[in-house]
Amino acid sequence: VAFMFSRYLAIPILISLFISSALALGSSLQVCETSGAPGEVVVVPVEIAATEAVAGVHMRLRFDSNRLEWLGASAGPIVSAGQRIEATQPIDGVLNFLIRPQMQVTQLHRAEGTLALLKFRVKADSKPGDVAEISLANTGWAPPPIPATGMSNLSGKSISHVSTPGAIHVVEVAGGG
Repeated sequence: VAFMFSRYLAIPILISLFISSALALGSSLQVCETSGAPGEVVVVPVEIAATEAVAGVHMRLRFDSNRLEWLGASAGPIVSAGQRIEATQPIDGVLNFLIRPQMQVTQLHRAEGTLALLKFRVKADSKPGDVAEISLANTGWAPPPIPATGMSNLSGKSISHVSTPGAIHVVEVAGGG
C-alpha cells in the first residue's frame, strides 16, 4: 500500500515541477538573425513569448547604419487590429519601436509568435562576411531616455522578460555576382 501511495504522490509533484520549469523560462523578446546580399531588402522578424497577456511592447534598437538602410516596420500576425504600431528613427542607426492599444484595451492575439517585421536594405557597399548587428540599446543619449525593451500587461504592469539582439549576415549576391 505504501508503494502505491508514493507512486501516486509522485505524479502531482512531477506535474508541479513541469509547470514551475515552464514558468521559470519566463517571457522573452528576440530580434531574429537573417542574411541578405548587398542591395537586397531583408525582413527581420521580432519574436515574442510571454507568460501572460501582453497589451504593449516597446524596443529601442541600434543598427549598423553603415551597412543597413532602415525602410520600415509592419505588425506581425499576433498583433490585433485594436493595437497601433509605431516605428521612428530619431537619429541615424537608432529605432524606437512601439506597439500599444489604441482607444480600447486590447492585447496581442497570442502571447507567442511574430510580433513585428523590420525591413532593411543591405547597403550596396557591404561585403559578404560582414555582420550588421541589431542590438537592443538601453540609451540615455537619444531622446527620450527609455530602457531597451519593455512589455506590459492589460493593467499597465511591467512584464519581466529577457531580450535577445539579432543581426543580418551579408552574403554573396545569388549567382556569384
